[in-house]
Amino acid sequence: MVMESYDYLKNRPAYKICRALIFTGPIDEFFNFEVGRLSYRSLRRVHEFLPGADWVQPCGQVNHPDAGDAGALRTIEWKHLMPADQQGQIRGTLLTREFPFTPEEPDRFEYPVPTADQGKLYRHYRRRARAVPGLVICGRMGTYRYLDMDKAIGLAMRLAERLLSREPTKRSVTFVKRSQSPTRQP
Repeated sequence: MVMESYDYLKNRPAYKICRALIFTGPIDEFFNFEVGRLSYRSLRRVHEFLPGADWVQPCGQVNHPDAGDAGALRTIEWKHLMPADQQGQIRGTLLTREFPFTPEEPDRFEYPVPTADQGKLYRHYRRRARAVPGLVICGRMGTYRYLDMDKAIGLAMRLAERLLSREPTKRSVTFVKRSQSPTRQP
């Protein structure tokens, strides 16, 4: 069964944790922000196609550490990421500029903003999570730390191996990603 536009957090009573519930969303949202909100940032991406330019940047990504509040954090020129034999076949180039902002909606959260105060708040939510039998909180938002995608995927694979290597059971494991329908696996 597939359910689109489904929010697990709004439908929790419909599900019972059998073996495990894996939640990859913001840990503070899982607990309804009961003692406050953790700080997150996100990126607004602006794409620009330049039909008359073959190249704009010397490499795929240029960071702008001194851009200020209104400037782009980084600029990506996608053509650099293509195989060399295909780059010359493309007319023009595509740039993506990324501008940081502080989102209010959890669906827009991308990166945690770890500070000492935020660490204290996160530890509170982590203690709450440990008290829920079968709950596994993971991912960038769940662990409230920045993870490069290779690290995030590696951690997810190790977690899956650990969960799936347990004694076979007739119970199901519920995997949940924010705003997606749960799937059940034996």
